[in-house]
Amino acid sequence: MGGCHFVGGVGVSLLFVGLFLSASGVSGCAFTSVGIDQPDYRAQLDFGPPETVKVCAVLDNGITQENAQKTLAGYWNETDAEKYSLSVNIVSYSHKERPLSEYFSWQIADDVSRMPVPAFCDRVMYFVGRNLADALWSIPEIAGAPEVLGWVDDATMARGFVVSRFGSLNQVLMGLWFSPSQAARHETYHLLGCGHDLTLQACYDKIRDAKALEAALERAGCYEKADMQPFLPAFPNAGNIALLTRAQVNSVPSDAGIRGLDDFVRCARGADLPVDDRAESDVAHLSAWLSSQLMQPLPPRMVTR
Repeated sequence: MGGCHFVGGVGVSLLFVGLFLSASGVSGCAFTSVGIDQPDYRAQLDFGPPETVKVCAVLDNGITQENAQKTLAGYWNETDAEKYSLSVNIVSYSHKERPLSEYFSWQIADDVSRMPVPAFCDRVMYFVGRNLADALWSIPEIAGAPEVLGWVDDATMARGFVVSRFGSLNQVLMGLWFSPSQAARHETYHLLGCGHDLTLQACYDKIRDAKALEAALERAGCYEKADMQPFLPAFPNAGNIALLTRAQVNSVPSDAGIRGLDDFVRCARGADLPVDDRAESDVAHLSAWLSSQLMQPLPPRMVTR
């Protein structure tokens, strides 16, 4: 893979334009950000009781469970979980070797975008290893070639990958800012529905709304009536909608024949949730609905997932 979090879809970018521009040493970089923290605004929001995002980890060759845990869940839970009462829990591990045919980031992304989200998970993350070809990419990096260190799919914001090993010139020189853990943290924000912005205010709203929506739907019994497992709603970057079930995520780009969707829609409408026949709803309408509700905490047995 080449050198940044920069590619189609949602990702993090580091563009290395040269080794040395002056005696001080480092080149300029252009990198993407989910936004600057706004503690005062965040403190005004109610993120509800503690919850977990259940992640299914897919491991490339050379990536251990311990490595994935440290890169994603360990780092997020140390740096960001307390802010939102939302921790990351890797609930399963599977193995998928990255073939030699998947060298460029768009090839890996295309594969990841087809991975289903299992019934017991909210999100899927592929932890990509390194090989000799990746290391050789450091040569064109000197001339400004970009590298992609992480990506999340625009269509669902529920699947992504992160390069989980050091192995390029960019990472060696800029490791403090572009370590695997930093990349994973950035992609976790995308998995929670956050795009690129100047501040995190809109991101805070998405995280709060996702937790509140799941709680409301679970309290109304909609997942149970549709024979579905509870799901942390996803906010696709492509379109201003929310995906309320993993069945919708797994059906992208077509939602034909989703089992239980009619029951889910009837239940959601019975709770006055503004959804269409595909169980989709405009984010603005959902936010307005949430604002009109008096959200009560879930019973203790339903708080920890």
